[in-house]
Amino acid sequence: MKVKTSYNNFSRGKIDHDLMGRFDLPLYSSGADKFDNFYSNFKGNAIFRAGLQDMLGSAFQDCAFYEFKFSNSQSYIIVAYNGYFRFLSYDGSGTFGWVLDGSSNILQISTPYNLAQSKTLCVTQNADVMIITCAGLAPRELKRVSANSFTLAVYTYTGGPTNPYLCLFYKGRLYFARTASQPTTIWGSETGDFDDFVIPSTVTAVTPLQFTPSEIAQPLEWLFGGDNSLVCGSSDGVIAVNGGSVGAAITAESIEATLTSSDGVSPAFPLKKDGKVFYVGRNRRNIYSFSYDLLTESFVAKDANFISYDITDGLIKKIRWKKDKDDLIWSIDDAGNMLSLNYNEPENIIGWARHTTNGTVKDIASITDNDGNPQLFALVLRGSSYFIEKLAERGEFVERVDFF
Repeated sequence: MKVKTSYNNFSRGKIDHDLMGRFDLPLYSSGADKFDNFYSNFKGNAIFRAGLQDMLGSAFQDCAFYEFKFSNSQSYIIVAYNGYFRFLSYDGSGTFGWVLDGSSNILQISTPYNLAQSKTLCVTQNADVMIITCAGLAPRELKRVSANSFTLAVYTYTGGPTNPYLCLFYKGRLYFARTASQPTTIWGSETGDFDDFVIPSTVTAVTPLQFTPSEIAQPLEWLFGGDNSLVCGSSDGVIAVNGGSVGAAITAESIEATLTSSDGVSPAFPLKKDGKVFYVGRNRRNIYSFSYDLLTESFVAKDANFISYDITDGLIKKIRWKKDKDDLIWSIDDAGNMLSLNYNEPENIIGWARHTTNGTVKDIASITDNDGNPQLFALVLRGSSYFIEKLAERGEFVERVDFF
């Protein structure tokens, strides 16, 4: 006689294959060995993934995506090619497509970046200005002049580093970090004056600053603005920088850089969700949630792959958060798959899923439409052609009521 068992909770999504024999564990009945093209939510549902929708109707060449958010109702995808940028957005009627200039041609601006460099840019934005850094080149300033006009020019500043790799606007300062000769050094502008990095003979709380964390030897991979500290990532570990205590402002008079016990990082840029910083570990197999724990008075990183290590065997290269009702962190791997992570700490839920398509996903970006709704876009290689596609909205099933 066959015994059938029903399972109705898939909140854990894909769990590791070597847990198949652990039916004594509670997670056994809330996960699956294979969980492809579904995703779960905090309710435990297994939800069919919606399809990928071609947005432009034509193929084009390889590129890289960066987000530029001017407002909730006006966001852009910067499409970085070999030697130029183009821009994608929603027009006034809500149609997604290329931004056109005043002559109804596709808006295009020249850049000094080849294709390989275009895929390694570091960007940070303040209002309508974006600073762009790239190894071996002077920083650039990308400025939104109007809804269909952008300019790109060398960013002019005094003092500070030459050709920094990293940049970040954070709490009234512009930070640069990492040069070829000083790979672990960080520079901060004067508070409120992003162009001034000259350190005076007499420093005050607002004057420019420069410091090198002594606890790391490997180059800095990224800078990120945490809720209470400047977070700096290296393959040696994660450093929290503040003014001497958690939440204290960084000043030229008071800087404290603390190497936390967190695992080292990969170059993939982090994201912030639910007050936590999510980053990819140095081996590109794990996503960690990093935050300050009030009970232990220390920074801690929690491993989101603790029971789902198998799913990241393709190595994570980029992560993005789509803030909607499903609240998923999306990532892509070197194999061209999309992965989704359902991370809901209050409900103690961490659920992974793999998403495959007839092609390879090369890049992703998340921007909002004219109504402020987040949309996830993907650069997909199908055959020998590249397409820009959007993750379609999943259908809603509504109870039907007949009236007689």
